Amino acid sequence: MKPNAPTAGGVIAASSLHAEADADLDLIISDFVSSVTALPRNLVRRRWQEDPPEQPDRHVDWCAVGVTVTTPDQNPNMQWSNEQMSVSQHETLEVLLSFYGPNAGRNASTLRMGLSLSQNRAVLQANGMAFHSASAPMRVPSLVNQLWLPRTDITLRIRRNEQRIYPIPSVIESDGTINAEEMTQNFSTENAG
Repeated sequence: MKPNAPTAGGVIAASSLHAEADADLDLIISDFVSSVTALPRNLVRRRWQEDPPEQPDRHVDWCAVGVTVTTPDQNPNMQWSNEQMSVSQHETLEVLLSFYGPNAGRNASTLRMGLSLSQNRAVLQANGMAFHSASAPMRVPSLVNQLWLPRTDITLRIRRNEQRIYPIPSVIESDGTINAEEMTQNFSTENAG
């Protein structure tokens, strides 16, 4: 089904988006994690990539980042202005972070503790997000080539406001004719004020 213009009826597609999604969102969060943990940026990676890089050596600390769940609040807010409708809704993102390497647990705890500083949370706020909560770090070593690879997982919950703009003009004035069995009356909403 192809989106239509608002006056033609049918489906209306959003004309603009006001929140990062998918790979862009993972990159923003990866930048944040790298900054707070002091892990090199090239070692804080998107969890799911089309062409994944080679896994670092088992003695290298690194992190995989990915949004796993997006839970929207009920009842979006809708507002008209300037010939468009803005639809916004708050949502909670669950971000799974898997820290690998000999300092996996320490890096997960460093991130969790670093979130207590308002200066660190300001980075999220600058990107339209707010820290909500973090799970306890969970040690879940992975068996790789018959050797246990240290791994610690932590889940962050981040709140943000998702917004879409739709090109729907509001009805400010109209003209027409009302036909009834016994009566015909012209009307205008102009100056109905």
